[in-house]
Amino acid sequence: MFDVLFSHFRSVPCSFLGALTALVSVTCVDAKEPAELETIAEVKVVYALDKKGKKQSGKLRLQMNKGEQVMFLGDPHKKGTFTLTLTKQDGRLQITSLNPLCLPLTFGDPLMFPVGPWKIVTSDFNRDGISEFNLSQPGNSWGSHYMLFTFSDDGKGKVQAVRLDDEPDENYLHPQCSLPSTDVIRATKEGFCFMFTERGNIEDVDVDIHYRWNKKKKCFEEWKRVACTDE
Repeated sequence: MFDVLFSHFRSVPCSFLGALTALVSVTCVDAKEPAELETIAEVKVVYALDKKGKKQSGKLRLQMNKGEQVMFLGDPHKKGTFTLTLTKQDGRLQITSLNPLCLPLTFGDPLMFPVGPWKIVTSDFNRDGISEFNLSQPGNSWGSHYMLFTFSDDGKGKVQAVRLDDEPDENYLHPQCSLPSTDVIRATKEGFCFMFTERGNIEDVDVDIHYRWNKKKKCFEEWKRVACTDE
């Protein structure tokens, strides 16, 4: 049943998307001065732990690099290329290009976000002390498609996509929500979960899809689906 539900996301060969991702480098710059870019959304994050395990906090901003304002479903949106700018604890900036990170979701099309300001939702799903956060792109009638992001292990604050099911070409989630960043992806003891409606021949069933952290593979894996009426 689950393969049928998501079959339309698998119409493009993984080999093609993998090759496409490999051709695009993600720009990460450790800068001293902020760029004159429009901020769409922002949030306080934990981007690293020091040698003593103390949290290193900073402000993360989603900024439009280049593009235009368009109308989408009756609301103004920014469409184009975006950067994630982290102001670190020492005042320095770490700037990461967002569009290349989203290739499995966008196939290279421009990104689009509602006009700000709005808040990026964060959590710590794998309990390593470092923030994860989610951003979405328009999806289908079920809702938007969401990607999870976190920060590099080297402590420099570079943003990177969180791996799901060890499948880099399908690195996104399908909760029933249309917000640009959402709290319907909920933290659990093992990782996170979100509600999804399975379309049936007789009736629809609401289920919670649970992911757990695989420390060895460094990815989240789907491991169970629980009918909401059973919890």
